Amino acid sequence: NQLNVVDLNPLMTVVKSSTTTSLSAPGTVTYSYLVTNTGNVTLTGIVLSDDNDNNDMSCPATTLAVSATMTCTATHTFTQAELNSNGSPTAASGNLTNIVTASSNEAPDATATLNIPIVQNPSMTVAKSSTTTSLSAPGTVTYSYLVTNTGNVTLTGIVLNDDNDNNDMSCPANTLAPSATMTCTATHTFTQAELNANGSPTAASGTLTNIVTASSNEAADTTDTLD
Repeated sequence: NQLNVVDLNPLMTVVKSSTTTSLSAPGTVTYSYLVTNTGNVTLTGIVLSDDNDNNDMSCPATTLAVSATMTCTATHTFTQAELNSNGSPTAASGNLTNIVTASSNEAPDATATLNIPIVQNPSMTVAKSSTTTSLSAPGTVTYSYLVTNTGNVTLTGIVLNDDNDNNDMSCPANTLAPSATMTCTATHTFTQAELNANGSPTAASGTLTNIVTASSNEAADTTDTLD
């Protein structure tokens, strides 16, 4: 008698993808997972688990015939905090990384990793102004500095330095969210000596000139001048 041996080979693959190709603002990322039965037995009890989704994995079935495929979906809510940290506790990451594991009752687990680049653009502006429009006598000049976060990451450690104020710069905060603004203030005591000198050691100046520099931990320094 001849004994027939059946060679069972349960296998599966999973391929992860997203229509989101880069991230520069908070939002929802949708993932697709193409699951394929690449073996020769029907797979049952199929479950997908993503290590960085919103726990909303959805698959059309838990059983897959030989050579059949199905597409599962899940989402990830990309936050401002992730954008600020560049996708990980270390700013060198630069990616939103997700790993999916597909398992079944028959086949070995299959995994796939997807990295979506994070694009940071830290930037800021400062605009200096004063209600004083001309000077003809000694007195106090009050300056206002409108600081705007024009980038897409939260700015921290914000400091303003004016080269000709009374060293009394005051800002309501040192952190600024994207698109947010704040107004800082400082003063300059305009003296009779400055009036006599026409605003500088050379009488040709004719203006009281101040230059402000705004700096932060993330963005390049920015300056503004008021005459």
